[in-house]
Amino acid sequence: MFDHHLLQQHNYGLINPLQVEASLWQDVPHMPLVPRELAEQADQMPLLVAFDAMETEARIGLLDYIIAQQRSSKRPYFSALIDSVLPLATLQHRLTERLILFGPQGKAFFRYYDPRVFRHLHWVLRPIQLDYLLKGITQWSWCDAKGQWQSLAGPEKCPMNVLRLTSEQWQHLGGLGLLNQCLAGLNTVPTFDESNTQHIIQANQWLQTVKAQLSDPEDSCLFVEQRFRYGELLHQHPAMQERIQQAQAGQSYAQLCQPLDETTLQQFVTDMHQQRQRMMS
Repeated sequence: MFDHHLLQQHNYGLINPLQVEASLWQDVPHMPLVPRELAEQADQMPLLVAFDAMETEARIGLLDYIIAQQRSSKRPYFSALIDSVLPLATLQHRLTERLILFGPQGKAFFRYYDPRVFRHLHWVLRPIQLDYLLKGITQWSWCDAKGQWQSLAGPEKCPMNVLRLTSEQWQHLGGLGLLNQCLAGLNTVPTFDESNTQHIIQANQWLQTVKAQLSDPEDSCLFVEQRFRYGELLHQHPAMQERIQQAQAGQSYAQLCQPLDETTLQQFVTDMHQQRQRMMS
C-alpha cells in the first residue's frame, strides 16, 4: 500500500499517462514533459505534478486516485516521486531534456521515469552519468518490482553536461524489457536474489549470450532460470544440448523441457559433475 507520508517527503510527482487512466489525472494540475523531437507523441509523454502548487484538499484527493490505481493496476499511480529545490520551470526543462538520449545510434527516447527502467540505471550507467540524470534533484523515489518504494539521493553537484552512452550501455537499455520479464520468473528461484546487483548483471549477461541460440523470449528466460537453479553443468549435458539444437531449428525450448522434472534435471547435473571428476582424475 502507498504510504501517504511519501507525498509529504516529495514536492513533485511523475505520472505515466500510458499506465494511468486519464480519469485519474485529468483534473490534477500537471505539466507535460514533451521534447521537441517527440511533439507528435505528446499524449504519451510523462506528466509533472507540482504538489506545492496544489491546495491542501486537492493533495488529499490524490490519495483517492492512488488507491483507485492500486485496485485496478499493478502499475503505480506515480512513476516517480521527486524532491527538488529547483523552480518548477527549471525542473520541467531538465526532466524534458533528459528524455532524449545520445548514443552510438543517434538520438533515442529515454524512459528513465519508468520504474522498470530506473531500477536498473545504477548498474547500466556510470556514477557520474546517474549524477547527471539526477542533477538538481534532492531525492528520487520509485516503486520496485515488489511494490516497495525505494529512494536515491541526488548529487550535490555534477560536472557532466551531456549524457552519452557507450554501445554496451545502449545494448543494456534495449534489453531491459526482456530482462524484466526474466526477473519476474527468477523471483521463485531460491538461488536468485533480486536485491543483489551482481545477480541481475549475471542474468543480463546470460540473456545476451543465449539470445543467439534461443531467440524466443520465453526460451531465453527459461534458460537463465535453469542456469540459476542448477548451474552451468546442466546445459552441458547431451540431453540439454540436443534440446537447444532443436530449439535453434524452430521448436520451442520451453515445450521441449516441459517433460523434465526436477529430479531428472538434478541427475543431469550429477552426471556431468561425475564426468568432469573422471576427466580430472
